[in-house]
Amino acid sequence: MGRPKSLVKNIYISEAKRAHSCKSNAKHKIQKGDQRLTVKEGQSERNYCMECGKRFIDLAIDELSKIRSDN
Repeated sequence: MGRPKSLVKNIYISEAKRAHSCKSNAKHKIQKGDQRLTVKEGQSERNYCMECGKRFIDLAIDELSKIRSDN
């Protein structure tokens, strides 16, 4: 039997090396040294503040839970 595939790819927590805005909401500022959710898309990376990142994770957990319970 082969190794199970992961549905969660290229998503991790990183530390901001400079101040910038969240990609989801420009009003959310990420300061140097803050933790942020980084999503790698192809060759580029998108960085989200932890407030938005936690919301994305919660939504993904809900969606995966619904898929699992349907089976």
